[in-house]
Amino acid sequence: MKVMLSSITWQQYLLAVTALALIYYISVLFLYYRQDLIGVFNRKSIKQPAAESQGTPSIMGEAKKEAYGTPVSQQEIQFADPSPELTDYSPVN
Repeated sequence: MKVMLSSITWQQYLLAVTALALIYYISVLFLYYRQDLIGVFNRKSIKQPAAESQGTPSIMGEAKKEAYGTPVSQQEIQFADPSPELTDYSPVN
């Protein structure tokens, strides 16, 4: 066992582990993201103008006003009548 551990150096070990990890990640990228990678490499270098320079709205668009009603204050919100056992904050023994 001792001969096997001393037959390779740390540099050789780290190089082999790095190469295997690189091969693994490249294969996973190719298997799961093949269409995305093909799209990236087939993209034409068409220069698109900036959205702000033409006066068009941004990608998310403009903010809309709230259509669900008017806001209420904290005092107007009431879930249940407070009962004495729920408002008693004395320590429990």
